[in-house]
Amino acid sequence: MTDTHAANDESSVETNPSLRIRVPAVSIALTLACGIAVDRWLGISLIIWLVVGSVGLGCWLVGFLLGKSRARAALLLITCVAIGGMRHHLFWSTAPANDIANFADRVPRLVQLKGTIATAPYIIAPDENAGLTIPQSDRSICTIDCQSLSINGQQEPVSGTARLEVSGRVTHVKIGDVVEVVGWLSFPATSRNPGEFDFRDYLRREGIRTVVRSNYADSVRVENRGADWSLARIRSKIRADSEATRQKLPSAGCFRITGCRNMSRRRFRRLQMIQPRRGGCL
Repeated sequence: MTDTHAANDESSVETNPSLRIRVPAVSIALTLACGIAVDRWLGISLIIWLVVGSVGLGCWLVGFLLGKSRARAALLLITCVAIGGMRHHLFWSTAPANDIANFADRVPRLVQLKGTIATAPYIIAPDENAGLTIPQSDRSICTIDCQSLSINGQQEPVSGTARLEVSGRVTHVKIGDVVEVVGWLSFPATSRNPGEFDFRDYLRREGIRTVVRSNYADSVRVENRGADWSLARIRSKIRADSEATRQKLPSAGCFRITGCRNMSRRRFRRLQMIQPRRGGCL
């Protein structure tokens, strides 16, 4: 009897397609990822993506009216591929006209930047075993949401996010503070050899296209203090307290030694320099 019921269930599924298990969300997610990958490696223009998406959507509507289910499904997947490609193209290859990246160059330019601190400063201690004869100081790294930029006395409203690197300990600023920075604006360094870590590509995936460097902590001046009860500042404080607690635990030191045993010193220092995530420290 059991075999008979199973055979009946299988035959009913074959004869009635509506009883089959369908997972449209998985198909849509895969097609979106496919569109992102295609735009990432081929760099297709936005106009082509718009044409493909519009044609696919229009043909899908025609298929819907004519009741062509299989063709309609294929056209919908093509439209999803175009949507994924458009989304990635807008994030990766386009920027507003007043984006700070449009004012940067490979050669650093002295600028005066005003913006809001987006991530808490992350302080990196100098490498004592680097063998350098010149004493090195601590470095403070954070991100800043740009508002205005002054070059050669001309002030321009700007947008976008920049990475801020300061020689010294910047402890007088917090998330949400409006600051004014005097430093050197440029593009991030890129990899020179195939297979190396591409720092510019990493920052670009984080939505950061430029770097502002300064040699003095006093070059970062606070104009307006942010609210202490803001969600970003509270989250940053929780992360900082958690990191301080983890550093005090004996197991944390053992974990760091074990994890870095087979890692070169250059690689370890490079990981330390990676941009902190928005909202707090690493």
